[in-house]
This record gives sequence, C-alpha cells and structure tokens, in this order.
Amino acid sequence: MTPSTKSAIRPPFGGFGRQIAESRTARAEPEPLSEGQLRILVVDDHEVTRRAFSLTLSPICDVVYMADSGEEALRALAQTRFDLVFMDVHMPGMGGVETVCRLRDSHIAGADTPVVAIAAGLDDGDREACLLAGMSGFAATPVEAKTLFALVAAVLADARAEALARGSQAA
Repeated sequence: MTPSTKSAIRPPFGGFGRQIAESRTARAEPEPLSEGQLRILVVDDHEVTRRAFSLTLSPICDVVYMADSGEEALRALAQTRFDLVFMDVHMPGMGGVETVCRLRDSHIAGADTPVVAIAAGLDDGDREACLLAGMSGFAATPVEAKTLFALVAAVLADARAEALARGSQAA
C-alpha cells in the first residue's frame, strides 16, 4: 500500500534508518511509489539536522528516509530507489565524499542518484572534492525552505535532462 498521506516519514528497510515522525503505515519495507511521488534520503550524523531537513522537505516530498552514516546510506541505496540524496560531507567514519565515491563506483541501480552535499560550512576544497566525487550540488546548513525547494527542483531537472541525453545517445 502506498503511504496514505503526503510526506509519510518512516524508517526504511527493516530497522536501519530512524523514524522521526509518526507514520500511518507500520511496514518496515518501503512500498512502491506511484508515479510522481518524490522519495528523498537525508544522510547526516546529527539527528537535529535530519529532522530539520525532513520537516522542511515535507511540503514538496512524499517520502523522506533518514540515515545517520555513510554505511547506512549505501545499504539504503542498494535496496531502494531514491530521487535525491542529501549527504552530510563531514560525518565521522565514512564521510559524504567517500560515501558518494563508493556509490558511484558501485554497480547498484541507484549508483547515479543525484546527491547534494550538506554541511554547516563548505570551503572551496570541500566543494571541489564533492564535485570530483560526483555530487550534484551544495546546501549550507541551516538552509531556508525556499532555497532548499529551488535546489531540489534544479537538481532533479538536471538529472532528468542527463537521463534523457543518455537515452538519446543509446538509441
């Protein structure tokens, strides 16, 4: 069953991922989304940041999933399709850049999912490393809703254009 309300926020994949708001469905596995629904993964080691992104994205996003580490994000991306990922650059252990490098080098279906770097401060070196890893954009936290919505729209539009270009080149 598809979540019955817009912005159902629930934990993915049988236990990894954190529930950050009540969900109308108690199922652990994500349901297939109907066409047009937006599924976003937010990866950050700070719960407050994950909650803030979830609440900010709720007006435009149908389903928000949370992960608190790069390892957890890679497991999530291997198990389901996301339209977009927001990835903290400065996480302990496997940081955002390393996580995206591993994602891009993997052979999973979600290896080409657009990823936006998030951090309280990104210097030029961080931005260059993010671009080299294959990230699609940047968001300095905290981020205003209007700015975040515009970033989501721009990154998704770029991803659709790239997919269309790949499709026309293959034909």
